[in-house]
Amino acid sequence: MEWIWTKANEKELARFATDSALQLFDLDVSSFDLIRQEQFESLIENIYNTLVAQKIKYDLEKFNLAETHQRIRTPVEILSNPGQGTCLDLALLFCGLCLGCNLLPKLILLEGHALAVVSLTLKREDWNSNRDSQKKFLGKRVNDSQGMERIEPEVFKDLENLKTLKNLIDDGIYCVVECTGFAYSKTLQANLDPELAGFERNINGFFTFEQAKKVGRQQLERLHFKYAIDIAVAHESWGIKPETLEIPDRWNQITTMYAKQDIGKLNNAKAIGNIDNSNGLALMNSDQKVDEVSNGAELIGNQNGGKILSGNTSSKQVINKVEDGKITGQEFKHL
Repeated sequence: MEWIWTKANEKELARFATDSALQLFDLDVSSFDLIRQEQFESLIENIYNTLVAQKIKYDLEKFNLAETHQRIRTPVEILSNPGQGTCLDLALLFCGLCLGCNLLPKLILLEGHALAVVSLTLKREDWNSNRDSQKKFLGKRVNDSQGMERIEPEVFKDLENLKTLKNLIDDGIYCVVECTGFAYSKTLQANLDPELAGFERNINGFFTFEQAKKVGRQQLERLHFKYAIDIAVAHESWGIKPETLEIPDRWNQITTMYAKQDIGKLNNAKAIGNIDNSNGLALMNSDQKVDEVSNGAELIGNQNGGKILSGNTSSKQVINKVEDGKITGQEFKHL
């Protein structure tokens, strides 16, 4: 089912940040342990780096005739085929994953851009905290006809308190993340595209986590602030229910495979980095170095023999000499 956002309803964006996205994600750390040890930034960095490994591609907004609405890519669309996302798609995915790891994320909307801010001191269950750094996101305090104070749900637009938020980021209370940094692009240019804020991506087409933090902080200075939404507040206090995520049957288990091979001479033999014959989701990465491939030898980075194409794959091969041999980065042999 496609997700559609009515732009006039700002609070509705919180629907698309769902902790169910964590069902599609395989972290190699224990979020429980890192939260308990208050290593919040280590957990955020692990989420970010795991997303980099998914080889998601940066893309423009999906075409839509109605300018009043925007099509939002689901986590399944972003993490499998076609594996693409806009700044808003990616920021919502990141917020949902953080929420699923018991972190406290906020979605930041700037002019023409979106990014995420995550608390480095408060957990998900602290969404109703009375600390000054959090209570501003609960909504607007108003008096009803009886003179009783209540909180009216409202996105955070206070420019004066935005200065406080920036200071809290600088003081290590919040971590700001440029979420397009974990999406691949070779054509985004530092001097032209707002997603880069003047920074260059690395040779692989991504930002490192440290770069993503610096770019995110710079975005808060250079782009007009529109509003912010604390995702947990929106779900728990405002009653905005997150979208239900339909997990495909094939997404039973995510398998991450990494192969590194350093071979002198491959002669009349076959060398395969990763083989996946399952019908689940396999993320395969191979790094192969061979001096010589000869006499009918085969060098294959990743081989998929399942019934369906599953997951993103990448293959790096460095070969000095090829003579009467076969070199294949990715090979798909569907049954």
